[in-house]
Amino acid sequence: MINEKEFNFENIAIGSAKYDFIMKKFSKTDVSKDEEFQMKFTGFYRIRRNKELFLKKYYSYMESLKGKTVSFEEIIKKVYTFKGSIEPSFSSKMLATLNPDMPVWDQYVLANAKIDAPRPYNVTIDKCVETYRKVVNFYTFLLNSDIAEEMVELFDKKLPQYKHFTRIKKIDLMFWQKR
Repeated sequence: MINEKEFNFENIAIGSAKYDFIMKKFSKTDVSKDEEFQMKFTGFYRIRRNKELFLKKYYSYMESLKGKTVSFEEIIKKVYTFKGSIEPSFSSKMLATLNPDMPVWDQYVLANAKIDAPRPYNVTIDKCVETYRKVVNFYTFLLNSDIAEEMVELFDKKLPQYKHFTRIKKIDLMFWQKR
């Protein structure tokens, strides 16, 4: 049984409103050109990268993938070509925007899932792909549990205006605020 007091639904509501805006706008705009979308997405997901060297390529690539089936591995490999750095978190956030049934990789999800990220001195794309598989497996297991059912029911009770979010996103938003 989950403890409702563990979750700050005021903060979850703020994050949910931002996420809802992003997802509604995503389907209706060219994200490679829409600066409002880019500002909201970058702010929500805390992407601190150079606009000219990274973000233009990131949003152009995201736009090119709309309506396509793509994997985390494909995205992380392409994102690597933008500036030669491995960006698992940003890659997962792109994937989760393209496919809301996929999880994001961030420090809060990893902490709640008790998954260690590859060490900065030893990070490779293959290790990141393996870690992301662990995140997906964690959610697959969790989503079939009573705890997930309770979390989703609580989310829907507290924030009925966001019932349309995927189950994985509801849980993700609850983990995000449970720091």
